Amino acid sequence: MARLQPVRSTSWRRVDRDSTNGAGSFRSSRLRARESKFRSNLSSTPDIHSSGAASSSSPASRDSSSANLEPISKRARRSVIARVAAGAQTSLTLDSTLVASSFANNGQVAGSASSTPSLTSTNNFINFCATAAVGLTDGQQLLAGSCNPAPMGLIPSIDHIPTVRISQPQNGMTVAVNTTIPLTLLVSNLESGIWVDFTSNFLSAPQQLGASGNVLGHYQVVIEELEALNSTIPTDSSKFAFFSILEDVADSKNTTTTAVTGGLPEGFYRLTATPHAANYQPVLAPIQQHGALNDVVYFTVTADGTPGSAPAIKRRIPVPRAQHLYPPSPRREAIVPRASSDAQSSLTLLPSVIAPGFANAEGVSRAGQAASLTSVNNYINFCGTTTLPLNNGTQTRTGFCNPAPMGAIPASTRMPSSKFTYPRNGDILSPNSPMVVGLAVTNLATGNFANEEVTYMTAPQQLDSSGQILGHPFIVVEAVTSLSSATTVLNPILFTFFKGITGVADSTGVLTTIIDSGFPVGHYRLSSIVTTTNGQPVLLPVLNHGAVDDAIYFTVAKGGALPTNQTGIVGLPSKSSSTSATGAPSQTGPSTHSSTTPVKARINVAAAVGGALAGIALIALGIFVAWFLIRRRTRANLRAKQFDGQIVLNNDDFGPAPVTPFNLGLPPAHAGSSSSMVQISSPPTAFNASKASRGLADTRRSSVMSAAPSYHTQISRP
Repeated sequence: MARLQPVRSTSWRRVDRDSTNGAGSFRSSRLRARESKFRSNLSSTPDIHSSGAASSSSPASRDSSSANLEPISKRARRSVIARVAAGAQTSLTLDSTLVASSFANNGQVAGSASSTPSLTSTNNFINFCATAAVGLTDGQQLLAGSCNPAPMGLIPSIDHIPTVRISQPQNGMTVAVNTTIPLTLLVSNLESGIWVDFTSNFLSAPQQLGASGNVLGHYQVVIEELEALNSTIPTDSSKFAFFSILEDVADSKNTTTTAVTGGLPEGFYRLTATPHAANYQPVLAPIQQHGALNDVVYFTVTADGTPGSAPAIKRRIPVPRAQHLYPPSPRREAIVPRASSDAQSSLTLLPSVIAPGFANAEGVSRAGQAASLTSVNNYINFCGTTTLPLNNGTQTRTGFCNPAPMGAIPASTRMPSSKFTYPRNGDILSPNSPMVVGLAVTNLATGNFANEEVTYMTAPQQLDSSGQILGHPFIVVEAVTSLSSATTVLNPILFTFFKGITGVADSTGVLTTIIDSGFPVGHYRLSSIVTTTNGQPVLLPVLNHGAVDDAIYFTVAKGGALPTNQTGIVGLPSKSSSTSATGAPSQTGPSTHSSTTPVKARINVAAAVGGALAGIALIALGIFVAWFLIRRRTRANLRAKQFDGQIVLNNDDFGPAPVTPFNLGLPPAHAGSSSSMVQISSPPTAFNASKASRGLADTRRSSVMSAAPSYHTQISRP
């Protein structure tokens, strides 16, 4: 009897289509080879090293002689397993040798640039969730928010930072409506194809590394509809057109594939691919300054898929509503206060913060699913299972183990999102010219940034009094060889420009910063990275959600124009010529009139007047003819619409975002900022309040958000 194949992708869609096909052998040769590799690795080395080398012995200070490994599933699932030291992994007492002393440092240095004081702890925050007014995550997707005591885990070396590029569809491609769209990813440095039960093991275990030093995990893709390919409006994180977990292992060419079976309706779309750890948290990197780990492409769906064609019917895209959650205040209120109770300094774990769900390897069984790492003591001694050093607050290029818990998780209504307002996707800019970058953010309490030199990832994610994540975004610019085709992954430690934006968003939710010298001629990808106060990527309450980070593509070429919003920073006019509002030399030259003009060159006044009157008459006649033709054409279009019922909307039907489309962040506690992280006053924003009161109805189709996304799961098989 034939057995089922491992599934290629798990997808959540906003439309009800069956995306299943095929059947075959569950124990494929590739899966058997992978299981054999895992078994040999686990039996030969009980340690996990960032360099991938096996250790024959462990430090004497750590009890490694009696490793207790999770058993391999009888049905040959790929197991996510780390070495577990006996005793310490069940004890409710934190091993004093595993206390990260850097967690007691708030990062404040006298005389240095101001930053947000980091949350501190002398016991690795093991009882952090006792200070939160929400329940434990406990492996569940909780829409109302929660607190997750699981530690961040093992951080790879810089040589093992995962990344991805989208090969298909190509950026700027046009595809036909309701036609299956193949998705191909080029991947690097991820032990892919490893995913756990998302209904009972969501964020329930720390990030782990394989024997090669790569993160154990998988890739996720999400497609969101936009109002235009160069849209400046952040998407709603709770809505998307397509979501998928790529469950299969990357092939020998380091590619992995899935498909949007049945295609998509006409419209403009953004596709985002992101690497994730086995328990669905975003991948953590050992350094803050790195290239984007995700990738983004834009494509259009039209009736016939002809390149250059446009969607026949533009649908109304929801515009974020203005929502002032609280007035600006210099005070930062966190959902987790800096408590000084005994529990926050004790090495003993409180029974009330123990997550019983962490002891469950899996709930619902699915083909190809891995068993989650388990714990009965919230992994408080997890870093005793590796020879990697403890997180010391610095950006350690060789990797480390981070015992800090993941922290406070926001409600599904507070999931952040970002979108570049300028430059826009597809802009062509002048070379080596100063440029302003504008980033619109939603649901992020901006202006919160700890000292990156000594408190990197040393504290859990925290929320403000309104339930928004405390944090700040980064931007990174990387050179690409082509705007359309991706033939190889980018090296994440090589980038053109990197900067943190530490200021507070303006009244429209836009953060701005300046790139002083611009860029040389070439093609570039500009990406945002939304992080918490201490620099780790933000954690969200549900698996299936829209993209948090944004990316756009722009070209730098000679003669390229600067975006309208950048006219204020072009520079001062030179002494020899004036400068226009666009930055180009003014067309107004010196006067040609002179008092020494010969009499014979003077114009006949009568002839000039007659010619002017004749010209005016001809212009008036032309205007009348044009008005008559336009009126006739308009009436014909209205008459046709009465019969076919098809209404084509123009740009005015969408309207820009209202004047305050985004939630305000918290202002900074200090007026200053470091030289590498600055905020400048915003130029004219891309948002206009003229149509804020139109109240466009939200008719965009979307998935139904659920704490149990398996209800929306559709399986596709090769």
